[in-house]
Amino acid sequence: MNWTKISENHFHLSQRETVVASMTRQQDYFECRIGGRLRYLRRKGFWGNQLQLTDEQGQVLAWLKPASLTGASYRFRLCGREYRLVVRNNPLAEYVIREDGRDLVAYGLKTGNGRVAAVITDHRREKLYELDLLLWCLFHPVAQAETGDAAIDGLLLLTA
Repeated sequence: MNWTKISENHFHLSQRETVVASMTRQQDYFECRIGGRLRYLRRKGFWGNQLQLTDEQGQVLAWLKPASLTGASYRFRLCGREYRLVVRNNPLAEYVIREDGRDLVAYGLKTGNGRVAAVITDHRREKLYELDLLLWCLFHPVAQAETGDAAIDGLLLLTA
C-alpha cells in the first residue's frame, strides 16, 4: 500500500496498482473518496485540534478529540469500534492507530541508507481505509516539513 502525490493537493492511496482511496485538499477541508463513497475531513475546535470525518450527507462518522492536553493522543469511534490515535517520537515522528492496546496501522518516518523515508506499518486483518485517510491528513504535513517531498515520493509499506 502506498500514497502517491498526483498534484500539489491531490493524493492517491493504492494497493497493488489499484487506487483504493484518494484525498484532495480544498480551501478548509479534505475531500476523500473510497471507492464510490465520498468522505470529508475537517479540522474543528477552537485551536483546530480536533478532526471530524463525515459522509456526503454530513453525518459524522468519526470525531477525533484530544485525550490529553499535549495533543499526543486522540480517542475516536468509527464503525462502532473504539480507537486511539497516538503520536510517538522514537526517534522520529510516528502516528499510530491502536485498538484494544495493539497497533493496527502506523505512518512514521524512518532512517535508512543515509536518508529519511516515510513508512506505513500495517497489522490490520481487515482494511478500513478511513483510518488511512485520518493518518495521512495528520502525518503528511509533518513528513513534508521534516523531509520535503522526497520521503513521501518513496513511501514504503512494511507489514507484519
